[in-house]
Amino acid sequence: MTNTRGHVLSTPLNRGIVASFVVLVIALLTLSLLGIGVLRGMRGFVLQEALWSKSEKQAAAALQAYMWTGQEDPFLRDFETHLEVPFQLRRVREALDEPQPDRAAAREALLASGLPAEVVGPMISTFLRFRWMDFVERAAESWAAADEGVEELAALGEEARNAWIGGWPGDEYLDDLSDRAGEIDAHLTEYADAFSVTLTEGALQLEQWLAGLLLSVSALVLVAGAGGGAVIFREMEGRKQALEASERRYRLLFEQSTMPVFLATTRGSRCAATSRRPTSSDWRRREMWWAALSRTSSLTRRRGRGRSANSRTPGRCVTSRSPGRRPTAGTSGCSAPGRWSRTPTRASG
Repeated sequence: MTNTRGHVLSTPLNRGIVASFVVLVIALLTLSLLGIGVLRGMRGFVLQEALWSKSEKQAAAALQAYMWTGQEDPFLRDFETHLEVPFQLRRVREALDEPQPDRAAAREALLASGLPAEVVGPMISTFLRFRWMDFVERAAESWAAADEGVEELAALGEEARNAWIGGWPGDEYLDDLSDRAGEIDAHLTEYADAFSVTLTEGALQLEQWLAGLLLSVSALVLVAGAGGGAVIFREMEGRKQALEASERRYRLLFEQSTMPVFLATTRGSRCAATSRRPTSSDWRRREMWWAALSRTSSLTRRRGRGRSANSRTPGRCVTSRSPGRRPTAGTSGCSAPGRWSRTPTRASG
């Protein structure tokens, strides 16, 4: 029976079903990769907030120690070192807020701040891809306000340094500097908390959004797979039934043939024969068999010209409905070409 698997995509409907299924699978894979990138980017922003808060607190503590001791080493030096992280993160925000975002500058500043390289790219992509969303806008505002507070803290440190140049600045003056530094530190803590809360809300919002898209596309993939598979399966079953009906029709015609028919190969192997018996006007069955072999051998000899007399030629199935040439005595059927008589013998009576 003919193989039907190679004809599954032969109709436009089947090709459309398979193409739709492939598109949905690609969309599902794309959304999955996008979700992984977004989650990695949000994890990077959480690390950024933690690193920024830690550096800011250490800088504020070093400034307080320098105000009351006047020792530049190690307190003022530590103050400047810890402020370097907020300054680098400010460069990141400024580079990404430009009309043409500078990805290279933002990446360099993020790496300089101490963030791992595997989250730098997803952070930049997430910030730019979802910049239009409300939670990103509010996070950027808190980020900018915190940068202004860091500038105030740096200016307060410079003021304390100038105050210590001429000696002891006085308790009243140092109390004022210390109170102002505490207020700035409190405001920076509020900005950091607001930034963290906004990121948490945004992460939940993105998670729900991506989960809804993934579930929708997954449902479409299941529906398309089930429906398309059912259509293709029904078509394959229809083709199979059509081929079986054709095979039954062919066998019926072969068995009910009004003439004796033999099927044989060029090697002399009998394939099939009809069940009709020869009458007195027909050739004898044996003679008809030799006639079929005669025609087969004639084809073999024509193909085998130029070859040796003992060569064998792979045969094909030949149908014979009329008598041909009968082999003479001493020949062995179709195993090798032989001499053939020209006139077959009629059946007597």
